[in-house]
Amino acid sequence: MTTLVHGANIGHGYVKYTINAGDHEETIIFPALVAPASSTDGNLHDVPTVDVHGTLWWTGDDALLHPAPLSLRSQQRLYDRHIIPALVKGALQRLKQPCGGACVTGLPAAWSGERDLAVALGSRLRDAVATQYYHGTTLKTGIRVISEPLGALYGVLLDPSGAITTSGYEMSRVGVIDLGHNTVDACIVQAMNVVPESAISFELGSASPLQQLQTKISGRYNLDLTLHEVDHAVRAGYVRVAGEECDLPTGWDRPWLANGQQVADALVRAWGSGAKLAAIIVAGGGAEMPMLVQAIHQRFRQTIVAPNPQTAIARGYARRARRYEEFGQ
Repeated sequence: MTTLVHGANIGHGYVKYTINAGDHEETIIFPALVAPASSTDGNLHDVPTVDVHGTLWWTGDDALLHPAPLSLRSQQRLYDRHIIPALVKGALQRLKQPCGGACVTGLPAAWSGERDLAVALGSRLRDAVATQYYHGTTLKTGIRVISEPLGALYGVLLDPSGAITTSGYEMSRVGVIDLGHNTVDACIVQAMNVVPESAISFELGSASPLQQLQTKISGRYNLDLTLHEVDHAVRAGYVRVAGEECDLPTGWDRPWLANGQQVADALVRAWGSGAKLAAIIVAGGGAEMPMLVQAIHQRFRQTIVAPNPQTAIARGYARRARRYEEFGQ
């Protein structure tokens, strides 16, 4: 039986989690929200919970049942003993899989060089799997913490078996961008190694334009939505009001257009013309927004979007974990 390996991208906006069995992989995504579980007597369906240090938690969309779901954006979440473990357990629960084999996860580019932060993240994942059992045996998991943008690169460079593809980027100088919820992270990779001092992070993630659209929707429809609900509305192309599908407010895309220009300007300041980069790979949830990608492509014509960009990093993590498992490298 092939050992499962794991790619855990515990983002600020969404959890993206991939399990890889070598010949196939499965990825799930859900909001990075948790909340203390309370009684749901009278409901038609039980709400799934996870146990973290003796406390039951709701995760993902289920956490919206609570009036104040939790989602820390700062480094504090790496030291909180409940949020990340609950989210990881929620992912394993949805996948109906135990945790075993290698696991690769990551930190924002600017954080990834801080050993204390990597140790803290690894500890939170170990908290999550400490009580995961399979055939009566506690499974040991080797956890590696890398820079988040590398996950996007590995998703392109490696196939599900962990072997290098024919992409041609393995020896090239490549820029990688993760358009995330809270931050935009980027780095330059040369021959599959991060170039020292190239890791950069900007607080230009999708949270800011989502907050602006949240205000517009409230003013237009007198409807208070969470950021996750606003994100769903953007991806669907409409907002549901009193059971009806209604157009997004006029000018809904202006914050995204402005955000795209800000991101592109920041990358130009960091990379100049980008002429030395053979390719620039863009991933993350923001890569599904054409106006963001177009702004980057206008400055850097070698820009390409990773397949299924919102979950690309988790798949890349899992494929890197598979390579560790199969080739020891």
